[in-house]
Amino acid sequence: TYSEKFAEWMTYYRKRGVEEIHGGLLAMRRRSGHNWLRIEEMPVETTEPFGDTVPEVFATQDILSAHPDNDELLGMKPRLSPHAQLEQKSRVSGGKWSATSLVLQLTGGAPVSQAIEREVADFLGRCDGIKTLSELAQELSSSVSAAPDQVRQQCCAIVRRLAQQRFVQILR
Repeated sequence: TYSEKFAEWMTYYRKRGVEEIHGGLLAMRRRSGHNWLRIEEMPVETTEPFGDTVPEVFATQDILSAHPDNDELLGMKPRLSPHAQLEQKSRVSGGKWSATSLVLQLTGGAPVSQAIEREVADFLGRCDGIKTLSELAQELSSSVSAAPDQVRQQCCAIVRRLAQQRFVQILR
């Protein structure tokens, strides 16, 4: 039973002087080419299975590592994760609700959250996996008063960062 197995493990740890145990996940795979290491903080208790997350992280990291140049990334099609949710907190000011913060969250077995700005949230909402990052950056550049090169560079940085955090999936 579970309680017997638990007692067995506790005896094992006591005999070896183990005082603390910290949770973690180590996922490795055999591959050729350049290796990489990724450390990600996770909640102590997961609420749902997250086994599918591991190969998704591998695939995303492989794409990002294989295409370090923004020109290559601009040809790819970012898609906001279907598990993403946007939480907005507001406060009354001058008789109207005003947003005070936005938090992008991934739900499921390996949840994560990230504070973001409204403009980034709007940009991510258009990441549908159909348009290339170049097309998305061009659309954004047309609506803001910033140089197209600067907008492309910022869009690439945002997609790279949020892909590493699993909010964005990158499709070829």
